[in-house]
Amino acid sequence: MSKKIVLMAFMAIVMLVSFSVNAMAYDSILFPYFTSGGSGDLTFIQIINTSALTAPATQGNLHYIYVYNSGTEVCQHADQNGKTSRNDIMLFEATNSTPGVTGQLLPGDTTSTSYILNTKPAWGYLTVTHGTGYGAGLEGELRGQAIVVNTSAGTAYSYNAINDPTEVDSGNLEFDDNVDDHTFLSFLPTSYASTVWFMFPIDGTDLADVAGPAGLVLNSTSEVGHHPYHADADGVYDNNENLYSYTKYFPVGCWNEGFDPSTGSSTGAPAPMTANFFYTPAQLIPLTHYNTVKNSGGWMGKYDWDYSYTYKITSSSILGKTMSTMVYEPNATAYLSYTR
Repeated sequence: MSKKIVLMAFMAIVMLVSFSVNAMAYDSILFPYFTSGGSGDLTFIQIINTSALTAPATQGNLHYIYVYNSGTEVCQHADQNGKTSRNDIMLFEATNSTPGVTGQLLPGDTTSTSYILNTKPAWGYLTVTHGTGYGAGLEGELRGQAIVVNTSAGTAYSYNAINDPTEVDSGNLEFDDNVDDHTFLSFLPTSYASTVWFMFPIDGTDLADVAGPAGLVLNSTSEVGHHPYHADADGVYDNNENLYSYTKYFPVGCWNEGFDPSTGSSTGAPAPMTANFFYTPAQLIPLTHYNTVKNSGGWMGKYDWDYSYTYKITSSSILGKTMSTMVYEPNATAYLSYTR
């Protein structure tokens, strides 16, 4: 499939997307995963803004914050404003990597400017929030969707941006109310598909905070020992309900002190700021158990010391060509099984 065909099909799909509204307070949205500019990777970001400025003006700002990697595991931060109007719809590629097209991608769009990352390749997360001049009472006024494309493999998958239902101003981007601290992870036999989980950690920390080197929740030395995650103490179940019991600790997200995976605590020594967002079953399951369940498929629990969003990316060539899907893994609490 050519890049041109993939992009044309994507543009047609985007125009059919609809969004739900959640009306409460001030508004911000989170795109927990993007990848762009490397080996055919493209991420298209669509945003709809339905709010108007409180002062009489035709345009206002949306504030964009990227936290990302680019060729290394070191977290980087970039933020800037972009222009928007009431009832505006905008579409852009995260790093301007669309072949032959740059900037706003909707034909004839003269009212939008979005902050596009000028570094590639890059992968990480993006938050978007109303800038100054909008006032309060605007919860649910921003909607978003990302479509992640790989033009080399000819694959695409999409997800809705996550809304924060409790923020009170443009400076507090806290998304933890939508998630539980216990997630179910499921995987297919390795002969069917490869599986990787993208884990995005959340606590009450402001994701817009740029005081730290990355602005992510795990960048404070005062919080070391509070944020390691671990695979559930029950262990992993295979497809015949056999339990292989274990507990295995691992760090998620930006981390700036040494971490002991055997205890799930800090070593007290400085370490590079790394971004361990992706994990495979082989990394979450002890080798002896993994060699047993990799041929059967199975499921396990993941317990977060605070909260996280977990997306499963499954890739398979079982039907003759490589295809990928991305799905939000459900939380253990029934009413939080899906983001709102």
